[in-house]
Amino acid sequence: MPASPGPPDESVAAADPLDSVPVAAAGDPAAWLSEVRADEVAAGRTRVAWLARQAGEESTLRGVLLDLAERGAPVVAELADASSVRGTLRAVGLDLAIIEPAGGGTAVLALAALWAVRPSGGNAVVWGDRPIVESSTMQHVLADWSEARPEVTLRTVGGTVQGELVHVGSDVAVVRATDERRSRIYVAIPLVVAVISRERFAG
Repeated sequence: MPASPGPPDESVAAADPLDSVPVAAAGDPAAWLSEVRADEVAAGRTRVAWLARQAGEESTLRGVLLDLAERGAPVVAELADASSVRGTLRAVGLDLAIIEPAGGGTAVLALAALWAVRPSGGNAVVWGDRPIVESSTMQHVLADWSEARPEVTLRTVGGTVQGELVHVGSDVAVVRATDERRSRIYVAIPLVVAVISRERFAG
């Protein structure tokens, strides 16, 4: 039968808890406290850097735009048709951003055609690491606009159409041209880059 363990050998000295205290603490408590504070500051900086890296990795274009819209930030939006829109971001939807141009009116931009956005007011960092719950689409917004039949300019990947927005279907916008014939033009919404109106619509 194995022998049961005996009592601890009292001849072995127990570890002194003060052995882990920096030498400086024994002779200079102020120096020890300074070291502790320096370690805390370094740890805090590491934590902040980690959070910033995480935020950057989780950022999205829509999240960035939403942050800017909540700040009412003036921006320059660069679009795929080589045009740009300068104004204040007012809202962000599922596939669009709404800008109030510097000269007034309302511009709806397709996110798929927005290749860059440059905030023009300050250099504050925008992370955009947030979920987006807004579900408005280009089709929804244009359908609401069509009730007022505004004069609009539709920029598409193939060209520009101007006229009165008279009807909006599931994937088509109907515009009555401003020429003498007042003919109707049917524009594919998925190919729209931007829609601009001189009227101001709520975002």
